[in-house]
Amino acid sequence: MGFEPPKIWASFVIWLEFLGGIAIAIGLLTRPFAAMFVGLFGVILITVMIPRGVNYQLFALWFAAFFYIALRGGGGMSLDRLIGREL
Repeated sequence: MGFEPPKIWASFVIWLEFLGGIAIAIGLLTRPFAAMFVGLFGVILITVMIPRGVNYQLFALWFAAFFYIALRGGGGMSLDRLIGREL
């Protein structure tokens, strides 16, 4: 696919999906992690899914959902709001 160096990018995506998913689920650092997911899903859409023309609708939905979270934040029940530091 042309992403160099592949091991660094793969490690970044693995940790982003693992830690970022947990952080967004509990509402900790939701905006920064959601912004990283917007970038991730944007790259996946542009480089892989849309050119193949197969099943890109689900990725577009995830892109839109994380874009909304990045703009809006974690909400009233998030840990960010409970500790009083929503980024």
